[in-house]
Amino acid sequence: MSSAQRLRFTFSTSDSLKYVGHLDLVRTWERALRRAGLPLAYSEGFNPQARLQFASALPVGATGRQELADVILTEPMDPDDFVRRVRPQLPTGLSILAAV
Repeated sequence: MSSAQRLRFTFSTSDSLKYVGHLDLVRTWERALRRAGLPLAYSEGFNPQARLQFASALPVGATGRQELADVILTEPMDPDDFVRRVRPQLPTGLSILAAV
């Protein structure tokens, strides 16, 4: 997988999502990335998962302003294009800020 690319993105959550647990937030990101039609890399094995890594989990009841996450893509993509494609797929209260 020599053409794989890691993109690091920052995101924020608002008060409307402060009672959403970490695993539900991860699932929300995976669905949004899939709906955006991105070339996601998946783990191997019986139950493949999208290759997403979050810097830390927010405690329930907290909001985040500059949370970090990495996504592995199977094809190179411009970070600005990544943000442009993901932004309309996110639910209210979840915002992507930037990608590098």
